Amino acid sequence: MSQTQQNNPPVIPDLATVSVQDLLTDRANLLANEIAANLNTVKEILAKYNIKHKDFALLYKTPQFKAKLDAARLDWASDQGQKILFAKKAAMAAEDGLIDMYKIVKDATVPPSNRITAHQHLSTLGNVMPSKASGGEDNSNKHSIIINLHPPGSKEMKTINATGTVIEHEQSE
Repeated sequence: MSQTQQNNPPVIPDLATVSVQDLLTDRANLLANEIAANLNTVKEILAKYNIKHKDFALLYKTPQFKAKLDAARLDWASDQGQKILFAKKAAMAAEDGLIDMYKIVKDATVPPSNRITAHQHLSTLGNVMPSKASGGEDNSNKHSIIINLHPPGSKEMKTINATGTVIEHEQSE
């Protein structure tokens, strides 16, 4: 590789020079879905994907993209898919907020309790820590005792598992 090639970043071609087939990728599906979701303006969405307005204008004129956009709009409007579509919008909104939550976690000027809460939300969203709503339990006030018994004359091991909640009580004097 020559010194000139090493110093120059790869050039992304102007979309106007790319064939329509090359434009119609999963990225176009995402773009159509986000435009149909109407969570952000088209200008914000194009900036997110680093697409120039003139390139989008070309893509928007293609029958293939129009079909993708119409299909996405129908999906968003369908009665049957409202729960799924709401979940998609919530996921898109959550993804957009990830960077903001991360900034809160890293900002030493934010109160520690807020930083911890933001960290817990990030951990839950990233499936690092199960949430209570998803069936994860808060084990902070729980205890578990496991007793393995081997009765005399038996080859079987019996296991007793006792779990419970810690009950706070005041001692009387």
